[in-house]
Amino acid sequence: MNLLGNLVSDTPDLGIAMLGLGIIVAIVLFFMVIGYIYSSITLMITANKLKTQNSWLAWVPIGNYYLKAKMAKKNPWPTFLYILFVPSFAIAIYSFIVTMSKVNSGEFPTESVLFLAAIGVMVVTGIVISIFDYIYTWKICEARKRPGYWAIIPLASLVVIPLSFIPILGPLLSNIASLAASIWSMVMWGILAFGK
Repeated sequence: MNLLGNLVSDTPDLGIAMLGLGIIVAIVLFFMVIGYIYSSITLMITANKLKTQNSWLAWVPIGNYYLKAKMAKKNPWPTFLYILFVPSFAIAIYSFIVTMSKVNSGEFPTESVLFLAAIGVMVVTGIVISIFDYIYTWKICEARKRPGYWAIIPLASLVVIPLSFIPILGPLLSNIASLAASIWSMVMWGILAFGK
């Protein structure tokens, strides 16, 4: 029997915990896939209603961002920021693993500087990409004869950030706010796609 099998059979509580964790991961992945399919369908239908070419890009992870720029009739150059974001993510993971392997060796993990730089690039590009995404969504809402401010309603969930440091209540409020923002986003895209 392998090491994990021995560990799980020797500690039945760990086996139950791992089973529970596996079930939670499966449920989360299921809802992520459903959410991705729903958002792709609604984005594609909205693109078709706005007579935007290549609506099939709604199914491509970075292509959907490019499609939003085209739907909003804006320059899609921010899409190319993903060229910085994706490699920075890989570099951050690599440098984190190397840094953690050197923690107990006594030598300074120079990779930690690389890790911080990669995280910095990810944060800055993520913020810029998000700002442009809100702008594109605002313009798409207006093109579909809906209020543009619908695009920024999910930002209201940021109000609870100062409350997130309150034990027990803070994380609960943060999760509720994030869930409400996600639900609103799905409702909004449904209205944009299936509304008149």
